[in-house]
Amino acid sequence: MLDRKQPPSFSPIQDFKLIKAKSYQLDNQAKIHVVNAGRQPVINMQIYFKAGRWHEHIKGTSFLTAKMIPEGSLLHSSKQISQKFDGLGAFLEVSSGYDLVGVEVYCLNQHLEKLLPLVNELITTATFPEVEFKGLKDRFIQQLSINLQKNNYVASAKLKETIFGKDHPYGYATDIELMEKVQHAEVKSLFDEKISGCPFEIFLSGQVEEAHIKQVNKELGKIPIIKPLGKPSLPEDPLTDEFNYYEEKPESVQTSIRIGKKLFPKKHEDALKFEVLNEVLGGYFGSRLMKNIREEKGLTYGIHSNMVFLHNGSYFVIGTDVKKDKKDIALEEIYKEINILCTQAVPEEELNLVKNYLAGSHIKSINTPFSISEHNKTLYFSKLPENYYDNYIKKINDVSAEDIMEMANKYLKSDLYEILVG
Repeated sequence: MLDRKQPPSFSPIQDFKLIKAKSYQLDNQAKIHVVNAGRQPVINMQIYFKAGRWHEHIKGTSFLTAKMIPEGSLLHSSKQISQKFDGLGAFLEVSSGYDLVGVEVYCLNQHLEKLLPLVNELITTATFPEVEFKGLKDRFIQQLSINLQKNNYVASAKLKETIFGKDHPYGYATDIELMEKVQHAEVKSLFDEKISGCPFEIFLSGQVEEAHIKQVNKELGKIPIIKPLGKPSLPEDPLTDEFNYYEEKPESVQTSIRIGKKLFPKKHEDALKFEVLNEVLGGYFGSRLMKNIREEKGLTYGIHSNMVFLHNGSYFVIGTDVKKDKKDIALEEIYKEINILCTQAVPEEELNLVKNYLAGSHIKSINTPFSISEHNKTLYFSKLPENYYDNYIKKINDVSAEDIMEMANKYLKSDLYEILVG
């Protein structure tokens, strides 16, 4: 008989080995990383080009280049492309990030062979119709004009500009004036120089059979690969003693607060220790910032801290929105919580709770073949050791209260940029 008065027994979460992607080379030397897992006959294919912001020669071109790729190829119009994907129940998205441009496809594995020729067309012969370009650019500027009225959008952009510099690919602000200057020829030029016929990497996950790898090789392995133009020279790190920035908007009811600084790469020896520190401070709903600023003071609906890792730079950020007349109190409480972490050891009970939360979140995040592939992608692009996730939980559990205090004093005690908008 089940005794419902007694809670079920549980065991501590243990490490387990992440399924590793198997890497191959196509006939044209392009790399393909394969995760064969899952029970459903579905495949996700991601193709990445070094054509994101980091590789632009002209600011603002990467985003528009990515969005223009599905707007027509040498053999198909944008409407025909959409109809072909929709007809097979497939999904296509082309996106641009700080480092890469990605072409992503979801489909039933039986349809991969039918879609590959069209994918080949898009990444080699996209035509960039001028009419479509004008419409896309106008829509983006319209959305941008809306975003620029949002304090949180402006504050986040200003923090990145302050951390990396206004001319840095990670730091420059995307404003209306900049986007209006971007020309059709410049966007097409980025495609020709960084995507069409340029090196790429493929991540293939789901129920992937050997036949699917051969299909990819047959279609995408025949694309001639040329050496792309080198990336533009980068500006030096910004030299500024201005750590506080306040853009007041008289009509605003709320003020957006962003506090942050440049951080180390994900492979840095302090990364996991700082991850635990971040979680204690503001990384989850039970964090100290949430308890103080939201639950006890009632100053905000939410406050968070986060670590952002990019290929060529990383940063830490605390973000929240509060009533304008409460901004000084919120700032005072944020710095108070940071100071407590610098001077007082985290109690064992709280530290164990955070470690269990991180361990559980880690296990939960690797529950599909696609998420397994995402973790392998992080290993690859962040240049992490192959066993990084195999030992993740043990390393998290090895972090001590003293380690957290050391990280707080080392990275959060000084040199934090403070951005307020509103």
